[in-house]
Formats: sequence, structure tokens, C-alpha cells
Amino acid sequence: MPFDCTKLSTAGYFTSWKEATSTAITIYQALTSTTQLQDNAMMELDKELIDASLCLSTAIQRLSSTSSDIAELNQQILQKTAELSEAEKDIAISKDRVAHIRHPEREVSNYESWFPIDRPISIFSLILIICLTIFLTVFLILLTLSYLGVDITMFTKQAYPGQISMFTPIFEQLTVSFWILLIAFISTVVYFVQRK
Repeated sequence: MPFDCTKLSTAGYFTSWKEATSTAITIYQALTSTTQLQDNAMMELDKELIDASLCLSTAIQRLSSTSSDIAELNQQILQKTAELSEAEKDIAISKDRVAHIRHPEREVSNYESWFPIDRPISIFSLILIICLTIFLTVFLILLTLSYLGVDITMFTKQAYPGQISMFTPIFEQLTVSFWILLIAFISTVVYFVQRK
């Protein structure tokens, strides 16, 4: 039976052709004497074998190029995956930039400042900063005056010279600067609480 290259992908075609060809060759080899017709049939079979060999080599070459196509597609998939992950990183950076532009007080970058403040600044943080600023300012002013030779000392008379109560040492510590700072602190707290 002649070999049809177009039917090579058909299931069972190659196996049946091979069996028929093997049977014909075995029968030919078993003959002690051959006729011209049988020799011509073997010559035709030899041509079919060459055609089948060429057809099979073409199919193998096509399949091997298919595997290289698959490898190339896999390489493209890896490349596109890398590009996608890079694009996702760029999108995340863009979202952070947009959020920072819309609400700069909420989004804080690592490079913006070293001072640990919550954003937006809470009332407690703001009051704490103001109190620290007032305390350090008064402290630096008094320190500067002390270096310049100006010492501020306050003396108070006891209301009852003969009596010393257990609260006297505490009341002696409550100086004018303490009352000024206490009033400033209370007024700041009241202002920010009422403003909210």
C-alpha cells in the first residue's frame, strides 16, 4: 500500500503501513526465485520507504521547530511576566505619589523628617511640642542670663513666721515661672480642645 504523507497524523495509519510493508519484505525475502513483477513491486516499495523517510524527517523537523517555538513562547512569557512585575511596581510608586500630592499631611515618606510625629499631627502631639518649646525657651533664656552674670532670685516671706506646716516646702517650689507655665499649658489645652 503506497505511503500517504498527508495521513501521517492519522491514528494507526503509520503502524498499519509499517506492518504491511514488513510483511511484503518478509515474503519477498523468503522467496528463492523472483519474477520481474515481484522485483518491480520491491522497487516500488523501496521508493515508498524513501518517501516515508523524507516525510518522517520533515515531520520530525517540524515538531522540533515546534518545540523551539514553545521555548521561545516560554521565554516571551518570562519576559512579559518580568515587564508586568516592573509595571506593577511603577503603578504602586505612582499611587504613592498621587496620595502624597492629594494628602501630603497623611502620607509621610522616609526621607521627609527624622522627628517621630503622627500624621496628621494629633492634639496631644501638638500640645506636647508647644510645652517642650516653652520649657526649653525659658530654660535657655535663664541659662543665658546666668552665663551673663544675671541671677534671678525670689524671696518670699512666710505668712506665719512662727508656724511651719508640712506643705511649706511644696509651696516654696511654686514660683512665678511655674504659675506662668501652668497657665500657658492650661490655656493651650483648652484652646485646642475647644477648636476641635
